Amino acid sequence: MENTWRDEYCPNYGHIYCDCPFVVEENTCPGHWTCNDIDNISADFMAANDVNGDGLLNWEDNIEDVHAEELNISCDFNGDDSVDACEVHMCVVLVENNWRDNNCPDFGHVYCDCPFVVAECEGSWNCEDIYNVSL
Repeated sequence: MENTWRDEYCPNYGHIYCDCPFVVEENTCPGHWTCNDIDNISADFMAANDVNGDGLLNWEDNIEDVHAEELNISCDFNGDDSVDACEVHMCVVLVENNWRDNNCPDFGHVYCDCPFVVAECEGSWNCEDIYNVSL
């Protein structure tokens, strides 16, 4: 519902993905990443690769052609030939969920709200808002 609203009113803002705050089942998956892990991995990746400090990963950061092309193919979700911090974050979430599918299929996927501000969208909800309306 929130992502449909964002598509209509703030199409460049991106979707929200949240961890379910309710315990549905008790199972484990050794080696899985949490949202906190994903936040840190994404921040470290941006810090290491955003050479010019513009908040975007693209050709201007002197990333090798093969890596830049793969980054754009895999993570440039809005098709603007640059990858921002939230796109990196979503890419790491996808990698984690693919890993879970292969290693712990019953564990379920992780859904994490992007902790980085790359755009503003007045009236959008965050994960805490969604949690509060779901009670």
